[in-house]
Amino acid sequence: MIYLLVETWHAGMPGMEFVALCFAAYIVATHLWYKQRIKKIIAQQQQALKKERQRISSEIHDDIGAGFFAIKLFADVISKNDRDKEDMFQLSIMINELSEKIKEIIWSTNYENDNLENLIYYVEFQTRKLFDHSPAALLVEVPYEIPERTISTDVRKNIYLIIKEFIHNAIRHSQATKIGLLITVNADTLEIFITDDGIGFDPVAVKMNSTGLRNVKTRLDMLRGSMKMDSLSGTQIRLSIPLPK
Repeated sequence: MIYLLVETWHAGMPGMEFVALCFAAYIVATHLWYKQRIKKIIAQQQQALKKERQRISSEIHDDIGAGFFAIKLFADVISKNDRDKEDMFQLSIMINELSEKIKEIIWSTNYENDNLENLIYYVEFQTRKLFDHSPAALLVEVPYEIPERTISTDVRKNIYLIIKEFIHNAIRHSQATKIGLLITVNADTLEIFITDDGIGFDPVAVKMNSTGLRNVKTRLDMLRGSMKMDSLSGTQIRLSIPLPK
């Protein structure tokens, strides 16, 4: 519309006045474009914030709420029976597990952690903690120098939960004496290798019956990542996840 007005006025208008009119028209058009752009960005941010609040609410309800309810039931049982050491030890484990879930939620929602370096070091730290009471030895290797990359909350949380699922499975089911975690960064790809010297498994049977692996597949699809799995001698898992540019 502005273009048509300019063309109409140009017919009987001196050169300098026409230039001034064109400049004014450009200013108006630019202002309108930026106004629409800002409105779009604000709408996207509001939607992202709404989604994040919903995710936090769901996690607190599902994980924390269920955890406290289980502790309450268990405490009621203990109060009606003799409080032996085994029951108290089990209650302590439940409280510690709930505490870890709270810490994970805090880590995943803190925007200051939205970077590759924090993700890798957090994964290493949490993985080492999983082996505090495991007979298997952990061999972990992460990059000495980690490039500066911003990673969104959803991306780093999904990456962490994928690694956690595989490490948990190795500790619980592989009967391995050694479990390895190797993380490398190649150009725009995060490469994760998880290995063990255990008894292996039938990938077809596990994929059909494992909720954990289905969740991993869903998270990998969200990350546009890929997975290769070999369980002929022990287990070798390779995850390739593209990093946001």
